[in-house]
Amino acid sequence: MVHYKLVKLKAGADVTSIYFRCRKVYAELEMELPFLHNAEVHRCETTRGSSADIMIIVQLDGPEYLDDYLQHPKYLALMNDMKDYLLEWMSFDEKAAC
Repeated sequence: MVHYKLVKLKAGADVTSIYFRCRKVYAELEMELPFLHNAEVHRCETTRGSSADIMIIVQLDGPEYLDDYLQHPKYLALMNDMKDYLLEWMSFDEKAAC
């Protein structure tokens, strides 16, 4: 399963700092969670108002691992750190291609 998270930050948020924090946390999550693979963190190149600022993509071994990932203390700490800068977010789950 592929899990996507699109993050839109409030005006004035330090996107670069948040981007690098996300990269660090997801590298750690990939090392700690045996069911999480190929973590990618992308920063949007354009500054259009409708574009997400950060996109995170991870592969999970199956949907049964989604809650373990979303309840991991490092993931929760990252979301807590971002809450004051977060305008909105969206997630999307896709069945991995066979």
